[in-house]
Amino acid sequence: MFIDDPRTERLVGVPGIDHVRHIAYMHRMGFYTLKEFDFPHKRAAFTVMEREKFFNDFRF
Repeated sequence: MFIDDPRTERLVGVPGIDHVRHIAYMHRMGFYTLKEFDFPHKRAAFTVMEREKFFNDFRF
């Protein structure tokens, strides 16, 4: 997404907090959890990856 559209500043995700393996994978890939919050149907982790971190961590 960062490469496809240079205007993209950050990627966000909202996996269910019970998806521990998925969240751990996202953290390994450079995302961080900003906060946890409740939807009517699930408790979620608000995850973020910043453009600068992506290009610092994954050199092309």
